[in-house]
Amino acid sequence: LEETCSFLKSVESQYPELITPISINISRAYIHRQDLVGSMQAILKKAQVPCKLIDLEITETSTQQFSNLDFIIGLIEEMRTAGFSVSIDDFGSGYSSLRIFSKLPIDSIKFDRDFFGEIGKKDMHVIKGFVEVAHALKITTIADGIEKKEQIDLVKDMGFDVVQGYFYSKPLPINEYLALIKRGSSAFQN
Repeated sequence: LEETCSFLKSVESQYPELITPISINISRAYIHRQDLVGSMQAILKKAQVPCKLIDLEITETSTQQFSNLDFIIGLIEEMRTAGFSVSIDDFGSGYSSLRIFSKLPIDSIKFDRDFFGEIGKKDMHVIKGFVEVAHALKITTIADGIEKKEQIDLVKDMGFDVVQGYFYSKPLPINEYLALIKRGSSAFQN
């Protein structure tokens, strides 16, 4: 988290108009920490980074490790009250449940890349149904692991809000990402 804050401050000082939230995965091991949200808030306060610039990702399988959802619901509510946005990551990699949609107070849901490999008509209808339910509940939908133009067209037809994957860019080291932002920034100014 400290590294992310440092990165955000660097981008803010060089390209304030291009600063966007960054997603951070929350490990299963950290979910149980009593001081999780408070310690994250302290790090952000020290770095002078607003919580709204951090999206906390919790994997679907992490939410399923609790027989009683009250703990995870309370944790997510605490995170959101602190100003973080919260996403469910790798949705569909475990035993997907509509409970995630109906019970967890999340901002977005990231559909696992396995959904977008070989998609048959039946699969497409199921995924589109999940997307429609998410939208009805005001949850942003993210298609993860998109690598081909055909997949872009498919997820667009299914109504996804956001697409990420190698089709657009592989993960980049910070210096290459900043160079990409710089090129993009100058392109917007011309």
